[in-house]
Amino acid sequence: MNILYTADGLDGSLPIASEYLLFATAEDMAELVTITHWMARPHEIPPAVTVVHLRNVDGVDLGKFDVRHQMHRVYTATAQKAAG
Repeated sequence: MNILYTADGLDGSLPIASEYLLFATAEDMAELVTITHWMARPHEIPPAVTVVHLRNVDGVDLGKFDVRHQMHRVYTATAQKAAG
């Protein structure tokens, strides 16, 4: 199925497995759409808030969402092998 959306005034669609709808909230879908929207625009800087309108999700208009962009540093630790 396709999610039809508008992100900051630009129309888009996101193909997604229908099983995702069984577990995802509308907020989850708005976040996923926002990630996809900005990944398609790697040379643009996302604003602090992206306005997303989920226009058609399985035939239903889920409304508009303010999706906040937060840049977090992520650190991942891996144990070192003992010397010797």
